[in-house]
Amino acid sequence: MGPVISSPGRAKLGRVQNVSHQNVPMIYAKSLAAGLAAVLLAAMLLPFVMAVYLRIVYKPFGNEVAGWDPVSFARWPVAWLVITLIFLIGFVWEFRRAKAK
Repeated sequence: MGPVISSPGRAKLGRVQNVSHQNVPMIYAKSLAAGLAAVLLAAMLLPFVMAVYLRIVYKPFGNEVAGWDPVSFARWPVAWLVITLIFLIGFVWEFRRAKAK
């Protein structure tokens, strides 16, 4: 267990805490919003990235079209892992940033 800060107006939490109790819910709310924004941004960029990738990898001849199915992508377990990882990166980034203020 880390050092305990005993100052007026703060409860002994058993560890160093830089944030007042009133700001903690706001930090979590901002971090949640940042995580969701990261997922939404990635979802908006994904079609463009996939189009460029498919254009490079599968060079169409004549009238052939290279495409992908977003529904089958959403059913792929690795896709959910990637989405969760993107969310966690956004969440932790904002959480650490907000806590440092």
